[in-house]
Amino acid sequence: MKRSIALLLATFLILGALTFTACGGSNGSKTSFDEKILSFTTIGDLKKSGTEYEFITANSKLEDDGVVCQLSADASGAITIPAKYDDKEVIAVISENAENTQATSLNLENGISFIENCFTGSSAVESITLPASVKGIYNSFNASAVSELSFPTGVKYIVNSFNNCEKLNKIETTGYVYGINESFSNDAALADVTFSGSIQKIEGSFLKSGVTSLTFVENIHDIAESFNECPALTSFTVEQIAGGVNKSFNSCPALTDLVYKQGGEKISGSFNDGDVLENVDFGSGVGSISDSFENCPKFTLTEDEAE
Repeated sequence: MKRSIALLLATFLILGALTFTACGGSNGSKTSFDEKILSFTTIGDLKKSGTEYEFITANSKLEDDGVVCQLSADASGAITIPAKYDDKEVIAVISENAENTQATSLNLENGISFIENCFTGSSAVESITLPASVKGIYNSFNASAVSELSFPTGVKYIVNSFNNCEKLNKIETTGYVYGINESFSNDAALADVTFSGSIQKIEGSFLKSGVTSLTFVENIHDIAESFNECPALTSFTVEQIAGGVNKSFNSCPALTDLVYKQGGEKISGSFNDGDVLENVDFGSGVGSISDSFENCPKFTLTEDEAE
């Protein structure tokens, strides 16, 4: 009897030790994850495969032995991406199949810097948790079901992401964002947009979005080909645009108020077809204005304002 109990106890201890090691272990050499939906590779192997990723291109100093987590095509449910794999930091998360339609939420542990090619095909993702470590989001979350987003201060690039999101109604950026490119377009429910920090450039973004009012509390350098055909946009207030506004804010039928607090360098090809635009304040003045404010029946540029 004693021998049977001893054998049973020994077996239990062995199994327990195996289970503990698989989930992390006392030496921390392994990380708990579902091998069916997550796999890990290196930046060097990604380069050898011939597939180009924007996060690699934009960060040439990344070492080839950097670890990347890859989502499988059938990833589903709530997904957590670990920040470490075999004691190495996970730099980015990418996807085997960009659509990943079955996942409902994505949580990134702090330490991951980039997201690319994830959740772009009418996905069910409703919740996205982004840690302070995230620097860039590329070609991801298009047509997702997320409703609110708060971007941490570390985010510098949002490229070709969050387009065609029918439920997205609120976003907020903080800190310094270098570029928002080809993102947040065709988001008809996106009414609440807050930029709490400074931005270098917004380009080809927020087209046909539902934004109702727009305020930049800090400086922005350039707005190009953005915020066109926004039917609900009523006001645009900016501290200062150092570079200028180019081919933006056209065909915004509800835009009434435009306020530059400190003026700017130039406005070109913008604010055309403004049916009700009438309250315009250029602050300390705009350097040059060309091909703008056309077909605005309630507002006419003075000779001093026009180029």
